Amino acid sequence: MTTARSYSYVIIEDNPVMQKGLAYILRRFENLTLKGQYYNIESAREPLTKIQPDLILLDIILTGVNGAKGCAQLKKDLFKPPKVIAYTNSSLNKKDLIKWGFDGYVHKNEPVDTLISVIRDVLEGTSSFQTSKNAGPAKEHYSYNDSKAPREFQIMALAVIGKTNKEIGDELHISIETVKKSRQNFKTKANLQDKSIYGIREYLEKEHGYRFGANGFVKTGEDD
Repeated sequence: MTTARSYSYVIIEDNPVMQKGLAYILRRFENLTLKGQYYNIESAREPLTKIQPDLILLDIILTGVNGAKGCAQLKKDLFKPPKVIAYTNSSLNKKDLIKWGFDGYVHKNEPVDTLISVIRDVLEGTSSFQTSKNAGPAKEHYSYNDSKAPREFQIMALAVIGKTNKEIGDELHISIETVKKSRQNFKTKANLQDKSIYGIREYLEKEHGYRFGANGFVKTGEDD
């Protein structure tokens, strides 16, 4: 992140794993300070009047007021309207995003580097809407439950999208102990410096060409 000044930001996201992952990966940037994490618009509104953040990372699909309606409300509530980036699994067009008051958009399928790029652009005053090909339906080569995919990759993909060890075991019909052992084996083999969920996601994206969506991962960049 090359912006010169310091910025405060908050996350409004109903997935606790995604909340923690975003906070973890953004803490590497000294000029970004996390001021709060919230699960919906309603719980965020009052604290934000005191925090007055520079940036909000806002999911669209939320309980209660959704992000599309909430963006304009949050900007109206605050003395200094923040920049707001939609970070969501919903595929949206630029016209609607601008109408709702967003300054940026990143689909959750996009690589982490894309999110960082959009945050940088928005904080520097340039709107950035990454409605790229990755936001649409993908050609699947491996899906998270495809028997052709390495089992450890299946497990880690489900972990990345927020599944617990028990949920992963139930979905893949294996024991919790097998899930735990496979996760540890994956981290050892990959020799990861960053063993967080976002570190694992970055590794799978950059080293193996995977991208992520609501149901797991798909392999991209191959021909039929």
